Amino acid sequence: MNYVPVLRYRQEEKMALMSVRLSRKIMPLIEIVKEKPRANQKENFQDLYRLEFSKIEIPFMVDFPMYLEIKYTNSQTRNFLGQIYTNPAKRIEYFYQLVGNPNLIPVVSYNPDFPYDLGALIKSEASNLRKKFNRLAFRVFFNGFNEAIDEIKNLIHQKDILIFDLDTAPHNNNIFSKHYATINQLRKKFNLVTVIVRSALNMDITNVGLVNGQPVTQADNSLLIKYRDYDFDAFGDFAGIKKDLLSEGGTISPGVIYYSGERNCYYGFNSKLKTLESFETVILPSILNSEVWKRLSDEHKKNCPGCRAIENIAQGKESGKHQGKWKRISMMHYLYSMEEFL
Repeated sequence: MNYVPVLRYRQEEKMALMSVRLSRKIMPLIEIVKEKPRANQKENFQDLYRLEFSKIEIPFMVDFPMYLEIKYTNSQTRNFLGQIYTNPAKRIEYFYQLVGNPNLIPVVSYNPDFPYDLGALIKSEASNLRKKFNRLAFRVFFNGFNEAIDEIKNLIHQKDILIFDLDTAPHNNNIFSKHYATINQLRKKFNLVTVIVRSALNMDITNVGLVNGQPVTQADNSLLIKYRDYDFDAFGDFAGIKKDLLSEGGTISPGVIYYSGERNCYYGFNSKLKTLESFETVILPSILNSEVWKRLSDEHKKNCPGCRAIENIAQGKESGKHQGKWKRISMMHYLYSMEEFL
């Protein structure tokens, strides 16, 4: 494993994940943030997610994230995660409903904004999950790091996974050097797999602020190159899109961020026209005439699901008048690019 894409399991993210054939170089970390990816699905939680996850052919991790500020999230996320924030033991109940999938690795995590009594929380969660799952992942943050690690080192087994989540903090900040050293010591002692996760695209990047066909200068994807310098086995990010707040849907804001594997940077495309049609009439031509598109190989465009979707829209074979679809296209292209690069 070299790369961990963190995916909130919503409709477009789910479709992106299922559209790219991933090898074992990649291990997704799926964050379940809703009772159901689509509100109109009739199955219950257990039946729905068991069926969904049975389609994933490689090992993957699952977390019910507790780091989100749920007061800013949409009502479905707020209702679902709110019960877990109030009673973290609910995480175990949900994990137990997913037992039986040999590829599923549950993630022991906590709320970094309320890092209190972490030792007891982590110990209880790990002990309960160990009864049903052979392998665990542990997700730690800067807040609560020392207390979490003090407990984890007594619970962790060989081949377990230890994830250090930086949120959007710069990975080269010297404040993290001691944390990296501590994780590397545990890696060597227990033969762990270690992952460093950081969102390459900050939340303050907006579609309005994108400059057509130009690099997104606020984005930083250097962790892809640097993670080995910090002695991690793998790096993680949010698969080519922003780590958003999961807020309620707002107005139409046409914009697309597209990754260049050659230059390891992101290019932005937008439209001043606030219409869905402008995805096809403004953004699509901008992408097709851009440097990032022209420098992609014919082989990449042929095999990459994201690029194929763009060509299908250009040829009128499918519609491009859907804001969420372009997020999916960006993710499919990024995931396929990681398969090429790693």
